[in-house]
Amino acid sequence: MNNTDRIAAYLTIAMAVLPNFVTRADVIELKGSDRLDGIVRGISPDGVELESELSPKPVMLRGEAIRRVTFSSEGMPEDIPSSQIELSNGDLLAVNLESLDGGHLIANTPYAGKIDFPRSVIQTMQMGVFQQSVIYSGPGPLKEWQGGANLSTAWTWETGSLHMEGPGIISKELELPDQFAIKFDLHWRDTPNIDIRFADPLVEDGKPCDRYIFRFASNGIEVRREAESGKRYTTIIPLFRTADFYPGNQIEIEIRVDRPKAMLYLFLNGEREGRYHDPVPNVPSGNGISIDTSRAGRNGSHELTNLQVLDWNEQSDRYRTEERGNALTDSMIERYGDRFSGKLQSIQDRGQGMEFVFQTDFQSAPIVLPEQDVSTIFLKEESGSTSKQEQADYILRLKTGGFLHVTACNFDGEKAVVQHPLLGELTIDRSGVTELEKIATRTSGGKR
Repeated sequence: MNNTDRIAAYLTIAMAVLPNFVTRADVIELKGSDRLDGIVRGISPDGVELESELSPKPVMLRGEAIRRVTFSSEGMPEDIPSSQIELSNGDLLAVNLESLDGGHLIANTPYAGKIDFPRSVIQTMQMGVFQQSVIYSGPGPLKEWQGGANLSTAWTWETGSLHMEGPGIISKELELPDQFAIKFDLHWRDTPNIDIRFADPLVEDGKPCDRYIFRFASNGIEVRREAESGKRYTTIIPLFRTADFYPGNQIEIEIRVDRPKAMLYLFLNGEREGRYHDPVPNVPSGNGISIDTSRAGRNGSHELTNLQVLDWNEQSDRYRTEERGNALTDSMIERYGDRFSGKLQSIQDRGQGMEFVFQTDFQSAPIVLPEQDVSTIFLKEESGSTSKQEQADYILRLKTGGFLHVTACNFDGEKAVVQHPLLGELTIDRSGVTELEKIATRTSGGKR
């Protein structure tokens, strides 16, 4: 064991004895099951610099030992922008557009202020992106869940992470709208064996009811429909992907439910798997969610983090399904679906909102549209503007839902100064950063 590992082991033991040694603690998750609390002062390709009251000097944790860092922060910005830009390396940022003229887009961002984006690094602009309201964010402590008080010490909660060692069931009743989304990250050791039930009426255990079940087991992933009458179980979404399909023993799951249309949408690691119809009558109308590892056995080990239940609007999925079209020209899609090819000449504030000036390929006079009539802009792929994602060591997740690839990050009080492979140095309010993940632990290919 080298010196860094000795310090990490010592701090892990000490944190268990003194869990509240700081008023605000970031959580560093190491490979395996070790966790450290402290204040992160710097992030670089070499690792994470951690300040702890148990060490007179900051401790440098090796980069290859880091799995994830969760930053302590509370609250959401009062006004989240309704527009979003996607960079050429896949990064996403919520923005308020100010102007585009020539080779630069000027936009305001929560937590990072005004940013000058070179046009060449922008891939897509989305206007009027529906802002999902959060119905529930957690997972919260076990005491907030029905059944949580009856579980053994094998089920534990710490800073938004639910650890499940062995069998158990917990549930929570919410107020779910007709359209909603459930999102969570799942980590496991060895083989996963877990059910996440949603639109669940939370009836007595074992009693048939109308609800949906996300199941991840040794034979793969599926979403099942349970029915109160008739055939009890029907598989709606079968995916024959076993756990070894996901390096790092982790996966991001998002399921969107449109109850009026009896439709479900599944996303894994940010990639849309498909749109699926529920063929069973009496669409589930329940308002509960439950987590069930009763089939996992005594050695089953799972961790669930970043659980969110969101109010969802089907129209907000437009940006996920629009086709890029000809990459050698700009494309503009207006809100009713009409598409134009040509060149986006400018974005200007005329005093009554933003206007988009777009020169089409088929008429001499440009089209001028107000922002509320524009859905999506795809910008021409510039030669030499290839993705530099491979140069970044970490993904920095933002409270507004976007993320950035970064090569380094230093904290100065309440500010984080990050190095971005396309934008250079950015200064971000620390309160707007929720999480950092080591890219080496993520699955390859797939947007985050």
